[in-house]
Amino acid sequence: MAAEIIVGGRDTGAAHKLREEEANLQEARGKLHDLMCLPKDADLEIARQWAKEAYDLLS
Repeated sequence: MAAEIIVGGRDTGAAHKLREEEANLQEARGKLHDLMCLPKDADLEIARQWAKEAYDLLS
């Protein structure tokens, strides 16, 4: 959960950045979960793409 960072009643921008990072982590977590659930005979290209997308979100 993102922390709210407010100074003088205004969002400093840090809270917004934390919310973006939290959303990216949740999306990456979902992609990694999907990757783990692929059947053993799944197309490796799909697995590579999902892994790359998760990696990009975490970078």
